[in-house]
Amino acid sequence: MTAGEAHRRARDENHRARARDAVRGATLPPDLVASAEHAGEQLVAEHRRRRVVELVSDLVDRFEDPRAQVDDAEVVELAALMWHVHVRDEVLVQGADEQRRGLLLRVFRQVVRRVPPPYDAPVCSMLSWFAYADGDGVMANIALDRALRSDPDYSLAR
Repeated sequence: MTAGEAHRRARDENHRARARDAVRGATLPPDLVASAEHAGEQLVAEHRRRRVVELVSDLVDRFEDPRAQVDDAEVVELAALMWHVHVRDEVLVQGADEQRRGLLLRVFRQVVRRVPPPYDAPVCSMLSWFAYADGDGVMANIALDRALRSDPDYSLAR
């Protein structure tokens, strides 16, 4: 388990524990509590998905200008969001369009340069996938090797 995964699991368990503590002593049926926890998790996941679509759309639009740069806050947010598989996959789907993929390649090249190990496995894997789909096997292999060095168990890198 990577440091990022351990942190996410601990944080999620902390949220669940606080939710259980909040309803302890109440007369709510356990299945209703479980249903409420699931609904909360669904809302968080949907918020992440919407945010990554918005962020990536903004970046792709901006990167039509060859001088465009990704700022520090965007690097951090994108790197953090890519740890969530459904969110990451939402971005991968956007790479199906050739023109958009070229812009995503430019974005992720900048992001990968600025995200240090061991937090870079998702963004390196993304760069690898976009480069491979674009026919750049050398970049794909370099990015994939870096992702595997950071996290040998990362699902997209295996």
